[in-house]
Amino acid sequence: MVISFLKNWFMVVSVPLEGLISILYWSMVIYDETLLLDKPRLPILIDFGFHLIPAVCLWTDFLFFAKEFRKSHSHIFYLLTFAFCYAVWIQFYFAKYGTWPYPILSKLETQQRIGFYFTCFALCTGIYHIGAFIHTIFNKQTPIMKGKTL
Repeated sequence: MVISFLKNWFMVVSVPLEGLISILYWSMVIYDETLLLDKPRLPILIDFGFHLIPAVCLWTDFLFFAKEFRKSHSHIFYLLTFAFCYAVWIQFYFAKYGTWPYPILSKLETQQRIGFYFTCFALCTGIYHIGAFIHTIFNKQTPIMKGKTL
């Protein structure tokens, strides 16, 4: 029971989050990589290993092998909790080291940064709903016919 809950919790949080990371990362790299990186970019294969392959693997597992997944309002609460904790961690990081973990955050005022966090949460929630919809397409329940035997 506990293991099943933890697996489901990690799947519910990590799948949309990895989708968000891949979308944000690659769109920013294409637009202006200095929004994410102060130093030279990683070699492309390593970059794929950090920012593309995990998303592909998690989405494949979710869409084709997570048969027990059922959409739930509590999943949005899990995403919100994670998003809030991550935003708090980013603030602690800045307070301790005097720099932001991502250069784009240094270009934003406090209100813009809060808006950025909320936008990321909204995108992540949208990715969750889209993923749940696609999951139902790949994992349709087969109806059980009562009273018929072979």
